Amino acid sequence: MCQACELLEEMEEKFGVSTADDADELNPAGRNRPVRRLPDDSKSDRAGKLGPVPWLGGAYPFVDQWARIDVPRATEAENDKLCIVCGKSRGDRWLYMVAADSISDRRWSAFGELIGSEIPAPTVAHPNCGLQAALYCPHLSAQSHPAVLPDARARLSKEALHELATLDRKLEKDETLTEAEKNTEYHKLTTKLRQRDDTEWFDGNIQL
Repeated sequence: MCQACELLEEMEEKFGVSTADDADELNPAGRNRPVRRLPDDSKSDRAGKLGPVPWLGGAYPFVDQWARIDVPRATEAENDKLCIVCGKSRGDRWLYMVAADSISDRRWSAFGELIGSEIPAPTVAHPNCGLQAALYCPHLSAQSHPAVLPDARARLSKEALHELATLDRKLEKDETLTEAEKNTEYHKLTTKLRQRDDTEWFDGNIQL
């Protein structure tokens, strides 16, 4: 039996939760995320407070297994190019979130696990979804530069990520611009962000 299958069976036996059935009911895809109270021992500065549940986690966060990945959803995120936070299509305006000093657009593989070079899931998110993750995820909230632009080079500070997410929210609500015009405005800002003093160059592991 594969490692992922063993983890799923272990969770069902221990917690009585099925990722196949309960995940769709508890944690459906959508920009409006369900919320759960973060564990008190979380390293996030929002420990003990309500936080958005990432779509990629499936049913696991509802039994306080926030760090676990729902493997079928990781596969779906890779195949259908979905945002890991909301589960919707990532579209043209997206970025990588940095996990264990790595970025990825594909899920875990047995070969990668064998040579110790894999992270378990894609790390792709919409700018606003990525900002949510950077604020609430213990790992990301501890990083000064939690996001990387699609060129896999420019690593953005939290302040730059906030600026990008603000623009993206504004563009989503603007009904006067075409999608192409929105993308043009968005890429104008990413060009400026690459030149900012607080932007770093990503030198971690790239799993693409």
